[in-house]
Amino acid sequence: MQGSIEVSHKAFKAALVKWLDKKTTDNWILGASTVQCEVNNCPIRARWNISSHTIYYGKPPIATYSAILGPSYKIAKTEYGLWLAKRVLQQVKLVQPYRLIECDLIEKIIAIGDNSWMSCADDLDYDP
Repeated sequence: MQGSIEVSHKAFKAALVKWLDKKTTDNWILGASTVQCEVNNCPIRARWNISSHTIYYGKPPIATYSAILGPSYKIAKTEYGLWLAKRVLQQVKLVQPYRLIECDLIEKIIAIGDNSWMSCADDLDYDP
């Protein structure tokens, strides 16, 4: 059993390193949850091309960042940017369910969330 766990960790580490390289950062904490979500939603040949999410819940994921935000999710630098964009879109859907939001606006919202997170992370005087 130990061998299969090490193989799983190796695949996760490889995906995380790839994400870090693509985002040009060395802060693995920012990428861990995003990479884990992507790994769980990725079909794997050993599981008959079914994702972990589909096996566990019995249906394909519909609430992933990529499903909700489209290709705009790839520009995010932090999980907070993704979360903010998702929350804004959920609120818009409640108020105006038939309104379409363009990708450039979604990307601006993601950037606002990223910048907010980065400014809080850089604030050395912040004490929660």
